[in-house]
Amino acid sequence: MNQARRIKITTILIAFLLIGIIIYGYMKHKELKQELDQLQSEKLYNTRMWAQLQMMNTETLDFDLANVLASDSAAYRRKYLKAAYESASFMTNMNWFNPSPTILYDFQSNRSEPFWGQTARYLGYLVDDSAETLTEVQRQNVLKMRNFILKTAPALHQINDSVLYGPHVKNEVPSEELSRRITSLTNELDSTPSIGDKEPLFNEYLYHLNPYQPQVKLFKNEERMHKEELQSKVESFMNVLWKDKRDNQITSRGGGVTPDFGDSLDIWSGNGEKLFYKVQISVAGGHILRIYPAEDGPNKLDHGKSTKAEAIKLAQSLVKSWGEAPLVIDHTITKGTLLNVTFVPQVGGVPDTDANVDVTIDTATGILQYFDTTGYYLKRDRIVNTKVGIPPETALKQVNAQLKVTDRPNLMIRKGKLVYSIPVKGFEQVTKVYVDAQTGKQVDIEYKSLDH
Repeated sequence: MNQARRIKITTILIAFLLIGIIIYGYMKHKELKQELDQLQSEKLYNTRMWAQLQMMNTETLDFDLANVLASDSAAYRRKYLKAAYESASFMTNMNWFNPSPTILYDFQSNRSEPFWGQTARYLGYLVDDSAETLTEVQRQNVLKMRNFILKTAPALHQINDSVLYGPHVKNEVPSEELSRRITSLTNELDSTPSIGDKEPLFNEYLYHLNPYQPQVKLFKNEERMHKEELQSKVESFMNVLWKDKRDNQITSRGGGVTPDFGDSLDIWSGNGEKLFYKVQISVAGGHILRIYPAEDGPNKLDHGKSTKAEAIKLAQSLVKSWGEAPLVIDHTITKGTLLNVTFVPQVGGVPDTDANVDVTIDTATGILQYFDTTGYYLKRDRIVNTKVGIPPETALKQVNAQLKVTDRPNLMIRKGKLVYSIPVKGFEQVTKVYVDAQTGKQVDIEYKSLDH
């Protein structure tokens, strides 16, 4: 083959190679653009839902408060006080997602959430009071609520109509215009509305809701362990996580003290090149409290993708190795590649969902992201009456007629009370109704947050 022919063939091969690279690059660019467009679309949807939820509930609350202020009938006033309390409680008890852009999160954390929380507590006090009339101080506090709403609702309407649904909106959040509107609204509102702060009876009501609990160190009567014993216990536990046991190199970096658990030691596990885990263990009793990837260590560990079943099996092996109590899986939650598995003990055959152990596994890499037993230790010794006062049939009567019950009621301990957990559907995002198993009164709902 002469040189000219070789050059021609080489040129053709290079041309084909370049064409292949261009085609691959174009396809990759198109794929990345589709992913970016999808992400932007989801952000826009979540932001719209956030604005609509805020707008609708502020208007609903204002309608109820207007009825409270304008009525001369005690029965009529109590009806709308109860409705206002339920609206405010709904907004307070939501598992809020982090809206985009950041300015919305700032507004939510520093304006919206404090308002809804204080409003729900104060309206709960007025409902509990059952007075025939409002005192002048109470009336002024209701007017403070309306003042916040009357500034917020029109601004939210403008944001919803002109910013998030305007003709200029394509497929992403108009961040600049939204930030300008939210900043303007934020500047008009008090960061911490002083609702009921100078009313002694309201302060007494809050105290009865949350009486002072003296701080008790949970492990104060247990034997303190030496540093070497604690490191040995951590090393034994961490062997569950390392496929190559040689990677489980233990070094001690320091400790601290907490009001609940007393002295603790932070111990690092890793080989210097792969991911380091930070393990917090109590000095008294040697109880493993938390495990999570250390921020200041390398982050290269990857065991490969795992299925949900494999991730749950890893979580179960960790809880079994921890071994301080027989626990059962209460529920799992998936967010992206992260799978959170919540384990709980049973008291008299009833799941105690307050005394929980949380384990989070990244299914993309098959590694532990978080292990937390503190909820279990804080609640494990609490005494809860597990004797029911009403049958499940009575609890079902508390479910709103517009909701459909999808499964039988289950007993559980939740927020210190024995309750029936009733799965429902009918209102978007509402998944369960909780009814006190002793009094028969509805005490809460479960709201599936908008980012699920």
